[in-house]
Amino acid sequence: MQPRGNVFTTRDWAIRYKAILFHRVNGYIVILLVLISNAGALIIARHSFGGLMPTQAAVGLLVILSTAAIGMAYYNVKRLQLEQHRAWMLRTFFYMGCIITTRVILIASSAIISIAPKYYMAQPCDKIDYLFGTEVALARYPDCASFYNGSHPAQNVLVLGDLNGSPDELGTALNINFGMALWLAMFIHALGVEIYLQLTPRESQRLRKISYTRQLEAGFRDPGRAGLTVDKIGDSEPWVPST
Repeated sequence: MQPRGNVFTTRDWAIRYKAILFHRVNGYIVILLVLISNAGALIIARHSFGGLMPTQAAVGLLVILSTAAIGMAYYNVKRLQLEQHRAWMLRTFFYMGCIITTRVILIASSAIISIAPKYYMAQPCDKIDYLFGTEVALARYPDCASFYNGSHPAQNVLVLGDLNGSPDELGTALNINFGMALWLAMFIHALGVEIYLQLTPRESQRLRKISYTRQLEAGFRDPGRAGLTVDKIGDSEPWVPST
């Protein structure tokens, strides 16, 4: 679901100046898709790529970041604070775009640990049984006998992580690295968007001037900072429109 939201957003940046109504409608669609995507991510986090705690924590943080950011973007656009709307929408989709970078890091790191495989991870015997069936599973992992005789239905066995190995080893290699890949990708994207925002101050100032004009026309009490701006809630000097 997340890539679908990104497609709508990418298309939206290009036409926002020419079709304001489409930009607005598309924005609501994007918000809906983001929320649906986040709900789906939370549902599958317990099982995605092994459902390890680092993975669940990373998914939870990504959901919090993207939901909070798009909420801030929505609030600011309703207050006609356009430069803040732009900043928070950029943050939202930089955060969500980390799912692409995660895959790149995941494949690279899995390939690296497979050069000389030494990493193991516990895998449930029911998953091993699904992959190989009873005979092959018992031949490869005799400890799964307690799973088959019913004495320990939740039996786990250690599986080597090897991208070049059998299906269980390939899956283990991906599971081992996914949480790390997601955390690293989130950091890269969170840092990247802040660098980009710092490098584009002219666009921010241009939009703030437009915000001031529209807020003044709409009768806001504090035109230029009706939304969540630094000079409204922080210790910055009050913004004054240039003449």
